[in-house]
Amino acid sequence: MPPLPPSTVLSDPFEGETALPSRLHRRNRYRAHPPNFTDLATRYPEFAQRTRISSSGRATIDFQDPLSVRELTLTLLKADFNLALDIPRHTLCPMIPNRLDYIHVIEDLVGTGSSHIEQRSMIGLDIGTGASCIYPLLACRLNPHWKFIATGKYIHKPSISVARQNVANNGLSSKIQVLENPDPTTVLNSLILDSVDRDTQIDFCMCNPPFYGSSDEISELRDNKALPPFAVCEGQPHEMITPGGEALFVIQMITESLRWTTRIKWYTSLLGKYSSLEKVIEVLNTNKIHNYGFTEICQGSTRRWILIWSFSGQRLLIKVGPAQL
Repeated sequence: MPPLPPSTVLSDPFEGETALPSRLHRRNRYRAHPPNFTDLATRYPEFAQRTRISSSGRATIDFQDPLSVRELTLTLLKADFNLALDIPRHTLCPMIPNRLDYIHVIEDLVGTGSSHIEQRSMIGLDIGTGASCIYPLLACRLNPHWKFIATGKYIHKPSISVARQNVANNGLSSKIQVLENPDPTTVLNSLILDSVDRDTQIDFCMCNPPFYGSSDEISELRDNKALPPFAVCEGQPHEMITPGGEALFVIQMITESLRWTTRIKWYTSLLGKYSSLEKVIEVLNTNKIHNYGFTEICQGSTRRWILIWSFSGQRLLIKVGPAQL
C-alpha cells in the first residue's frame, strides 16, 4: 500500500505564536533551550541545506516539507543524544521534544516510592515500535540502566529490520530487543511477554498507537483545522491507521491487561484526542480498574494525553489528572 499523504497533526514546536516551551516537562532539555538552528547548520552540512532565514532574522526550516522535518530530527538526535538513525522516507518521523516528555513521565512514574532509582535496572515494553525505534533508543540513552522489549501489534518486516539496524548501529543491542508480534490480533502477546523471565516483572509499558480509524478520518480532521498547518507528518498506513482508531486500540490493551495484572506494573499509552481519553477511562471504570490517572503533554499547539493504569498496590504519586472526567 502506498504511503499516506502528509497530514497536519504537528506544529512548529520552536518558534512563533504556537511555541510553548514552558509547557514541556521540567526536565525536557528543550524547555529552556530550544535548538539553535544557526549553530546546528554550521555543524551539520546536510541540515544547513534545509535552513532558511525567518521573518525574525533567525535560521529555521520549512516545517511543511517532510524532508526538512526529517533532517531536523536526525540532526537533533546526533547533536543532543549521540544517536545516528535511519528513518526511511514515507515513515513516521518522530518530533523529539514530545517523545522526550513521554519518557520523562515514565521516569517520574517508575521512580515513585524508590530512593534508589538510579541504581536499579528497569525493563520496559514499547508497543508499536516503528522503524526509528525512537522511544527505546532515547530512553536507553537517557537511562543506561534500562532495558527494552520493542514490538508492534502489526507485523511490518521492513520497519522491524530498520529498527533492529538502528539499535545495532548505536551499540544498544544488549539493551533493546526488537521482536515481531506472532499474533497481530493481540496487543499483549504471551510470547512477547515471556521473552522476559517469568519471575521478573516488567516495570512499565508505553504505547503510541495509530491515532486514526481510516484515511478518510485523517482527511476530515486536516480539512477542519481552524489554523493552517505549521508542520507535516507523513507515514505508512500501519503507522497512522488502526481499525476503530486509537480508542479501540487502547481499549483492547486495557482488556488484555486484565490477564496480565502482575506481569507489567505500570501500563501507559499516549492518546491524541480528548474524546478517546473519555472512552478509555469509561472502560477502566467498567472493569473496576481504579488505580489510574492521566497527564497532558504539549508541543507547540499539539496536545496529547498519557493514560496510566496499574493493578499493583502502589498508587500514582506523580502529578496526574483527576480520576474522573
